[in-house]
Amino acid sequence: MQAYFPLKNRTCWNYEWENNRGDRWRASMNIANEYQDQGLTLVLAIDTMQMYALTEVSRSAYLWDAQGLKHLYRISASGDSTAFEPPRIVLPARLESGKIAKSAHRWTVYSTMNEARFAADVHQQQKLLPVQDLNIGGKSYSNCVGVETIWTDTHSDGSSQTRRKIVWYAKNKGPVKVVSNIPPTSPKTDGEAVGVLVE
Repeated sequence: MQAYFPLKNRTCWNYEWENNRGDRWRASMNIANEYQDQGLTLVLAIDTMQMYALTEVSRSAYLWDAQGLKHLYRISASGDSTAFEPPRIVLPARLESGKIAKSAHRWTVYSTMNEARFAADVHQQQKLLPVQDLNIGGKSYSNCVGVETIWTDTHSDGSSQTRRKIVWYAKNKGPVKVVSNIPPTSPKTDGEAVGVLVE
């Protein structure tokens, strides 16, 4: 699966988003640094979201290893940080059709004083969708791989929330379409918001 999300230094993905209410915004992911060590790839990314007059910037660290692409932590511009323990699986190294990959992690949000503010335990499952050709903004992408992720956050007070999304990846290109906030039990794959790659 690594070929479907090539995190290389100085690469950037720009997306246009729209939700069911007609709100539109832009988001980007820029790889600022890439490190290779003993066969592992560690990358530092800058994520930016622009919606109306608001701009949010955060920094994240990702790692490719034998298990797949892992999200280690995220730091917001305000200084708050989120740690994933063990690291959150973004994309398994291998996904077989008809099989579900399960994983679990815990996220904790820390203040600028390194105090834990709140946390949740997460259980997620991921599976491959049938390969599709996608046409986005007049650009065609062949044999795209769709990965559906369903995850449940359980908080310390016992409350929980289940969410579902689908990310479509083009080989040697990366994510080209994201469908988020899909009703978890719906037979359809329509979500409340869709982001598409802009080239």
